[in-house]
Amino acid sequence: MSMIKINLVPELERKDKGGFLNGGVGGYPQEIIAGVLVAVFGLLLMIHAVFGGIAFWKIIERNILQARWNSLAADKKMVDEVSDRIRVIQMKMAAVRPIMAANSILWSGFLKDV
Repeated sequence: MSMIKINLVPELERKDKGGFLNGGVGGYPQEIIAGVLVAVFGLLLMIHAVFGGIAFWKIIERNILQARWNSLAADKKMVDEVSDRIRVIQMKMAAVRPIMAANSILWSGFLKDV
């Protein structure tokens, strides 16, 4: 047997029993509020995943470029050696050119005599 509840206070004048989200907030039902909250958190999660994917892609791209750069180290070393040799030869040529220009007539006369 259950007891019969009799409440003589009209429904509009009764006090709300329940918590913060029992009847909704601002006149909106709690299902709508929960749906909006889930959608907002889902959107934030999607944005986080997109930015995480972009960061992951950039890390992979950086590693690929780093590997290419490291593979060019041997070629770069060879080019540096050649450019050093060229610089040394140009310095020697610069030292010899003034002597050759000043003595060009003497050499021609010397070769004519010989």
